[in-house]
Amino acid sequence: MSKRKIRTNLVDYMIPVLLRNKVAYKLDIRDDEEYSFVDSNLTSNAYHRLVERAMCEQESKELHNGRTVLSFYEYKNHLILPKEGGCFHYLQKDKELFYRNAGLSY
Repeated sequence: MSKRKIRTNLVDYMIPVLLRNKVAYKLDIRDDEEYSFVDSNLTSNAYHRLVERAMCEQESKELHNGRTVLSFYEYKNHLILPKEGGCFHYLQKDKELFYRNAGLSY
């Protein structure tokens, strides 16, 4: 198993993502610190994609009243379909990628 850092404020969003994807994991939550740790057999790339999904769910709840938030990777690879007519918000960290993809300057 590989031990990887995750921001402690993201742990509550990461747990459902790991469970949905049937990932065996062990969590070392450090409430008084900025980072906690997740042990899993995921590759670095797979872990990063699940962290992005957790970030999307965090932004969805905290910034957009539960509306769909997609990362650029999910958008380009059609991994998650937006609800209700295809409307979605983009993950804040991917804003520049969405703009460039649309041919807009950032």
